[in-house]
Amino acid sequence: MKFFGKSRKIFYVALVVNLIVAGAYAFVFIKIRAANQRIVTLSGVIDSEAKKKDSLHSAKDIVASTVKEREKLDSYFIPKDGIVAFLNFLQSLGGENNLQIKIDNVNIAPAKPVSKIFETVKISFSALGSWSDARRLVALSELLPYGASLEEVNLEKVSAGVPAGFSKKTKTENGLWKLSASLSVFKLK
Repeated sequence: MKFFGKSRKIFYVALVVNLIVAGAYAFVFIKIRAANQRIVTLSGVIDSEAKKKDSLHSAKDIVASTVKEREKLDSYFIPKDGIVAFLNFLQSLGGENNLQIKIDNVNIAPAKPVSKIFETVKISFSALGSWSDARRLVALSELLPYGASLEEVNLEKVSAGVPAGFSKKTKTENGLWKLSASLSVFKLK
């Protein structure tokens, strides 16, 4: 019976040692699994941040590579504070074509369709000069480098010959003509 008593001690000692080893194994396994989950989470965050960084670099590259195109596109609209410069440009265009331009009305209205970026500048102007000069101004107004459109054009003969205030060099072979027009141009807000 002594043999069974010693065997029992060995059995209990082996059982306790196995339980301790199994507990240690379970503890280490749980710690490793928690570390793996943390690594997976951090890896996902790192991948997400890397994708954001790549997207940001890509967007910066696109912005840098489209500078000329955006500048050209911006030139099709009156700048935010460029109404006076545009009106001066319009008057100089008339002067280059031997016309006396008078700006009658300037009105700023919402763009159609409604836009957060643009608004419409409606300009009514009149000009005096020869038939060919007035017609050339109308054609040039349609070809302006801005998003411009003529809404209304009226040409009427005012007098024959060269009136006072016009030089003899002014070609008024068909008399003096008055141009009345309305022009709509997009302006950046």
